[in-house]
Amino acid sequence: MEVRDVSVRTQRDGHWCWVSTHALQHIRDHLQEAQSAILVYVALCELASEESKRMRRDIPTILATHGSIGAKAGNMSRRTVIRRLAELKSIGLVSFDTPKFKTASTYTLLQCRPETKAEFNGEM
Repeated sequence: MEVRDVSVRTQRDGHWCWVSTHALQHIRDHLQEAQSAILVYVALCELASEESKRMRRDIPTILATHGSIGAKAGNMSRRTVIRRLAELKSIGLVSFDTPKFKTASTYTLLQCRPETKAEFNGEM
């Protein structure tokens, strides 16, 4: 068997982002359109990660358009992005303010806490 030099990813390599596994499970448990909601949530996480790396510090809020989120979510339509964002807001994973004019909105990814002790311990 050939042994190859394997590089293990680290927090500092800069080409990936953290996504809360509790948040992903929360989406699966509470939303009917979980697949597209997960795509939107991961897109927001990626945008937040990019902004944090650019600013060299954790950024709790990001500015983004529905179009930029849709592009990150695999060319999802603006209408679908808007629906999924409303659903993510309704289950407490994201907060946002949408201006009256068609400009970027301010998004904040909220901390997702396990709903039960079993979930926290990874027993579910």
